[in-house]
Amino acid sequence: MTFSGTTIESVGLVTFEWGPSNDPSAHDHNLSDGPEEVNILNKKFDSETRMGVEIPTLTVGIEAEIAKVTIPLVAGGFSDRISDGLPHVEINCQIMELTTSQLLHHFGGYVVQTLRNPRNKSGLVEIRIGSPKIHLENRRMGRHANFECDNTFMGNGCLARPGTQNKLTTVTIDSIDTFGTLTIFDTSGVVGAVPETHWEEGWLKDELGLQIRVKSWTSNSPLRFLLADFPPPTWKSGKVLTLVAGCNRTLTKCRFWNNEAGFAGLMVDSPAYNPYWEAP
Repeated sequence: MTFSGTTIESVGLVTFEWGPSNDPSAHDHNLSDGPEEVNILNKKFDSETRMGVEIPTLTVGIEAEIAKVTIPLVAGGFSDRISDGLPHVEINCQIMELTTSQLLHHFGGYVVQTLRNPRNKSGLVEIRIGSPKIHLENRRMGRHANFECDNTFMGNGCLARPGTQNKLTTVTIDSIDTFGTLTIFDTSGVVGAVPETHWEEGWLKDELGLQIRVKSWTSNSPLRFLLADFPPPTWKSGKVLTLVAGCNRTLTKCRFWNNEAGFAGLMVDSPAYNPYWEAP
């Protein structure tokens, strides 16, 4: 490849993507370590010659490998927002190399951590990318012998469904105070017309998929929600969010949602004997 008269054997490409893939609100941020921008895959990769990439040397096992992408910290830009400590949506990342003859895919995963000024190098952000195998260490062969349900609320295995008991509604932000308490407008009248604990352990979600857990809510002040994390700057007065009801995974809450039959805690069942997993 030739850039401004200079021949280069290959350039590194990194793409960050977030938001629903089939939604116009989806976003991406694409960088190349070459001296000029690169146009490929219907994307424009901006030149960033200061970008550094570290890829694990071995990716064929089950270990949780981490790749690292280091880029300059730009005030108000992508690197600033991703490392400011505030919640953000899941960000997928692909690390590639474009040679004179082919496009090589070296690593894929999602952002698991960011670090400003890594190894005392000021003005930089280190973005750590974890592969999907990072979750393998959390898998188990049996069920927890505890008092909590193993199922995700309204997910696989849970019999509670979104279309019943006012589990979903749309709200508009009124204000957010310095303690992370969010006040809403409720034009539908649904929020305050539900029983106590209805919205606790639920979440508020924006159009990109960013969701923040509701830490505390009471029917005495139905328009106020104490959030588990302080929201990002894009969450401001007038923004429309989806409010989703919650579950604390107890049998009492399962009964609250008429879902006792779907409760998966208290060691209510055990996996059948399987010699494949059992030692002789």
